Amino acid sequence: MGGLGLADYDARTHQLALAATATLRAEGRVGLLPQALTFLARVEYVRRHYADARGFAEEAVSIAADTGQPAWSRLATALLDQLAAVHGDPLDPATANPAALALLDLGQGRPEQALLGLEAPVYGKARNRTSAMHLVPDLVEAALRSGRSARAAEPFARLESWAGVLRQGWTDALVSRCRALLSTTPDVDAYFRAALAAHERPFDRARTELLYGEWLRRSRRTSDAQEHLRAALETFEWLGARPWADRARTELGATGWSTQRNTGDRFA
Repeated sequence: MGGLGLADYDARTHQLALAATATLRAEGRVGLLPQALTFLARVEYVRRHYADARGFAEEAVSIAADTGQPAWSRLATALLDQLAAVHGDPLDPATANPAALALLDLGQGRPEQALLGLEAPVYGKARNRTSAMHLVPDLVEAALRSGRSARAAEPFARLESWAGVLRQGWTDALVSRCRALLSTTPDVDAYFRAALAAHERPFDRARTELLYGEWLRRSRRTSDAQEHLRAALETFEWLGARPWADRARTELGATGWSTQRNTGDRFA
């Protein structure tokens, strides 16, 4: 990325996506709008502009339906499912995609169910596709939390190889987080800190803060645990990620820290 930070890269991508969408609207090229809007919605999602992401994705679904483009409708709907999962809204298991269902299950404390849903795409015929690689960190967490960490070994090896080819900060951060979760050596601290140093997207960083805080609490390092759990809680509340905020709040309570539920909706 030529020295660009991920935030700068996301901002430039956002500008290009906005310009492309505006041009298509001005020229009346309705048939291409679902593609542009879906791409723009994804950029807004990673930039944590969730209300904008939802609006663009919903428009993409509507136009795709009107113009007979079911593939783009499915892609935009998958993003809406992902947004719902972050927010903690219920999903229909019959229609929602595995990534969103697994994210919802993890946030709401159902790691066994998350693992079951992720195994097919991560171990299936499309296991080496980018879409499957994106699911491996969730599978690692689900496997660890359900007491089946051995299930994550082979997918994690593939993730390491994939990240080594990409050589991007966000993949390095996720690999370091997974190493921390799977490690049986004294290097857990170093892996978690490496992940936090590489993260630039707030939701991923907060998830690492939460997992690090949970590990620190189990290691009886209460003060350190509180520092990371408070950071996770603040970000989750800021993002409106209610199930994840509840997880962080519960862990903080277990350290003796008194927390107050934030009932405001900042999911925008």
